Amino acid sequence: MILTRKQDLIEWILPYLIVEAFILARLAYNYLVELENLKLWLIYTTAQVSFFTLLSIWFVLKNGDKLADIGFKSENILSDVAQGLSYGIVIFVICFLMSGLAFAIAYTFVNFIFQVIALGPSLRMYYPPKYILFLYSLAISPFAEELYFRGYSLYKLEKSGIGKKTASFLQSLMFSLYYWRLGLIRGIIPAFIMALLLERVYIKRRSLTANLTARIVNNIIELFLFIYLKGTLFPLYY
Repeated sequence: MILTRKQDLIEWILPYLIVEAFILARLAYNYLVELENLKLWLIYTTAQVSFFTLLSIWFVLKNGDKLADIGFKSENILSDVAQGLSYGIVIFVICFLMSGLAFAIAYTFVNFIFQVIALGPSLRMYYPPKYILFLYSLAISPFAEELYFRGYSLYKLEKSGIGKKTASFLQSLMFSLYYWRLGLIRGIIPAFIMALLLERVYIKRRSLTANLTARIVNNIIELFLFIYLKGTLFPLYY
């Protein structure tokens, strides 16, 4: 029992640690060498998405479990989409308010260290052409993150026997820490709230369809405003 629990926790955290290593390498390159180009952006993002999705699916299948256990279900799709639409709007409003608060607080201070903590180090980021950004933000990234953070993480954490409340907190914490590069107020806090909302959707439906819909709705609104405002306010949670 103890060995099984440790194995589940290791298999839960391993994809996350690998992806974070890629993110650190990406930020180091942007700051220490030069701003990445489209080719490097594609390499980094493909690696991140691949480790999230492929490792999660592989760990499930190798243990003899089914993909339905992590949210791959075809029942009640229309109902799941309707739920996702409403939650997507709620999530966007919350992130909008938190982002505005972050800039209001951070730019009140001239201290550079505080601004880095509040806004994160990723102000120096490469953004690909709009058509690639749309494809990645509206399809690839939401699928990979919802698969790992909601479907796979909750499945592994609950299977380890740590309890549903602890599993809910840990998946929300890990999702928020995944956005550490956007800073405490601009990234971690809004992402934690987003994770709690998305986790409630997933617990209720046990299907990734509602979660994907919510993320896509949120990202659509963010993308249009991000491009319109040229990234001055919205951190772009893709």
